[in-house]
Amino acid sequence: MRRNSRNELPSSTPPTIQEHHIRLPEELSKILNAQAAHERGLKGAGIRVAVIDSGFYAHPFYESRGYRISRVPTHKEPEPHLDEYGHGTAQLASLFAIAPEVEVLAIKCLDKDPCYSLRKAIAADPDILICAWGFDLDRPGTKKLPPEYEPIRKLILRARKKGICVIAAAGNGQYAFPGNMPEVISAGGVFYTPEGKFILSDVASRFKSSVFPGRVVPDVCGLVGNLPYGRLLLVPVPPKARLAKRPAFGMIAAGEPSALGDTAKLKGWAMFSGTSAAAAMIAGAAALLLQKRPELDPDTVKRILIESSPKVGRSTCRVIDVESALGFLDKLP
Repeated sequence: MRRNSRNELPSSTPPTIQEHHIRLPEELSKILNAQAAHERGLKGAGIRVAVIDSGFYAHPFYESRGYRISRVPTHKEPEPHLDEYGHGTAQLASLFAIAPEVEVLAIKCLDKDPCYSLRKAIAADPDILICAWGFDLDRPGTKKLPPEYEPIRKLILRARKKGICVIAAAGNGQYAFPGNMPEVISAGGVFYTPEGKFILSDVASRFKSSVFPGRVVPDVCGLVGNLPYGRLLLVPVPPKARLAKRPAFGMIAAGEPSALGDTAKLKGWAMFSGTSAAAAMIAGAAALLLQKRPELDPDTVKRILIESSPKVGRSTCRVIDVESALGFLDKLP
C-alpha cells in the first residue's frame, strides 16, 4: 500500500486567505528586517540549530525549498518524522524565514520529562538550542524551582557551559520555565497589526520571576498573535495534525468559503502563533550573528539581541531587528 499519492500531499505554497496574517518566509523576513542580510549572503550557513519539539513532518513547503533538516531519532522517539500534533513542523518555518541556510537538528519529544532530548541535543554540539516549550512554574509567590525540574536546569546550564546559545519560550500566558532562567534568551512576543505597527500582545507572557530574583521575562520578542486565538502566522503542518484541528488554531478565513479558491490547497496549512514561534525567529537572528562572528559567546549574542532591538511604545518589550543586530557587530572589538 502506498504511503501517499501525489494528490494527497499538501501544497508547497501557502493558500490565499482573507484573515490578517503573515506569510512565511517572505513577509516575516521583511517585517523583522532580515532581507538585506540575505542579499549580502548572511543566511545562517554553517550554523547548527537543535530544535526539541513534537515531531517534524516532511512538508513539501520545506522539501521544495531545500531547507536542511536532519531528523534525529532517540531511544524514546525513534520516528522524528512523525508529527501527530503539528507544533514542531510549524515552528521550523519561522526559523527558516530568518535563517534559511541553517542546519536543523530535529529532535522529537512528547514526554513530560525532556531530559533525554536535551542530552541528545547537547551531545550533537549545536550552536543554538531552541526550547519552544515550557512548564508553568514561576507564578507569583513561588520561592524556588521544584526539585523535579532541577535536572532540566542543570542540563541547560551544561549547554551554556559548552557555548550553546539556548533560546526558550516565555509562555503564552504562563510563567514559563526554562524561559525564566537568567542563562537563556527568553522569547516573548508582540503583535503586528494590519496597519503595520508593533503593539504589545495580550497573549505573550511578561512577568518578574519569583524563582530567580531580579529576572524580568522576556528578553526580546518575535511576532505573535492577539486574543482570542493568537492567530497570526500561516504555517505548514501535517495534513492530519491535531493542533490544526482545534478551533483556536485551525484555518478560518473571513468571508465565504468560495472566496478561498481551491479548498484542497488548505490541507496541510494552519493559522497560529505564540512565543514558541517567536523563539524560532530569535534563533534565526542569533544564527546570522554567529555566521558573521562565529566566536561570539552566548552572553554576547544575548546582549546584542537585547540592545539592538527597539522598544515597543513605552513598554520594556523589544522586538528583534535583524539588520540592527548585525550593525551592532561593527561596534565590537
